Amino acid sequence: DDGGDDAVEFSLNNVEKFMLPILEREHDDNVVSASGDSDRSKEREVAIVLFAAELLETFTVSDETYKRTKEALGGKDSVLVEINAIVGYYAYVAFTLNVFKIPSGVQPTD
Repeated sequence: DDGGDDAVEFSLNNVEKFMLPILEREHDDNVVSASGDSDRSKEREVAIVLFAAELLETFTVSDETYKRTKEALGGKDSVLVEINAIVGYYAYVAFTLNVFKIPSGVQPTD
């Protein structure tokens, strides 16, 4: 089962094509954050999304992606370690669910 007629295959290209415009719209629709730094928040989110997508697609990230994401996160390697661990954990969960064919519990609607 492909998840339905509206399923889109995961790829870095599709993340850029479909996910980034959603992030842009969300930031455009929201009021400036309490810190007054919505552009910085958007930059962080975009960097994290692209880092995670590249990691999932290629099993690594380019030096350029690493540098751009690190800069967006205030130069903290520790945050990159956390992102890497979170992406890895959820990939592990997905692999386990897929291998053992554990249903999502979501019933399709007709």
